[in-house]
Amino acid sequence: MYGSAWILLSGPFLHDVLLEINHFLHTGESLMKFYLEYPSMLPVSYLIWIGFSMIPVFLGVLSRLAFDSFSNIEKTRELENRNLQQEIQMIKSKLNPHLFFNTLNNIDTLIKTNPDKASDTLARLSELLRYVVYQTDAETIPISLEVENLERYIELEKIRLQKPENVSFSAKVSGEIQIPPMIFFPFVENGFKHSNLNLPDQYLQIDLRQDDTKISFNCVNTLAEKQTIKKSEGVGLELATKRLEMLFSQRHKLDITQNENRFSVLLEIYI
Repeated sequence: MYGSAWILLSGPFLHDVLLEINHFLHTGESLMKFYLEYPSMLPVSYLIWIGFSMIPVFLGVLSRLAFDSFSNIEKTRELENRNLQQEIQMIKSKLNPHLFFNTLNNIDTLIKTNPDKASDTLARLSELLRYVVYQTDAETIPISLEVENLERYIELEKIRLQKPENVSFSAKVSGEIQIPPMIFFPFVENGFKHSNLNLPDQYLQIDLRQDDTKISFNCVNTLAEKQTIKKSEGVGLELATKRLEMLFSQRHKLDITQNENRFSVLLEIYI
C-alpha cells in the first residue's frame, strides 16, 4: 500500500529525471531550460504520469472486485448445495412417520389373522426402509429403482384403507435413466395425506411416463374437504419444489393446481 503511494508520488520526478538524461544525451540541451521557458508544461507532465499510473491501479481494483464477486457466488452456491443436502436428509427423515407406525400396527393385527400377509408386509417395509436409509445417499439412481420403491410405499399405504381400489399407480419407464432419489415421493405422500380414500368418491391417481425427451409425472387426488394446499405448505411440497429448482433449473416444469375438491401435480423433467 505504502509502496504504491511512494511510486505514485515519486513517479513524476523519476519520469522527469529520465527524460532529462535522455534529452541531454540526444541534444546536449537541458529540459530544465524548456520548463523555465514554459513553466505550465511541468504540471502537465505530472498529470500525464499520474493518469498513466492510475490505469494499473484501476485495473487492479477491477480485478479484485471481479474475484470477490465470483468468490461470493461460489460460496453462495456451496452454501445452497449444503442446505439442500440437509433438506433432502430432512425429507428422508420425515417420510410420513405415520406410515411406519400404521404399518407396524397392521402387521401386528395381521400376524393373528393372516400370517402370510403379515410376513409379506414386513418384507415390503424392510425393503423400503433399506432404500430410504442406504440407497438414497447417491446423487442419482436408476428410475426403475425409484418406481420399485414407489410401488412398495403405495402398497403399504393401501393396507390401512378400506377401499384400496381408490388408489391407482401406473408406470411406464424404459432403460436405466438416472434420476435423483425420492424426487416423486413428497407428491405421492401429499396425495395420501389430503384425501380420505375410504370414501367412495375419493381417489388418488399416479401416473409416471418416460419418452425420448422427458419424464412425465402426474399425481391427482381428491380433497377430503374444502381446503387450500400451498406449494410451501409443510416440509414435503416446499422442499420438493426447491429441490427441483436446484437440480434441474431450466430443465423441468412443475404445475400445481387446485380447485374446490381436486389437487393436481404435473411434473415434467427434460432429459
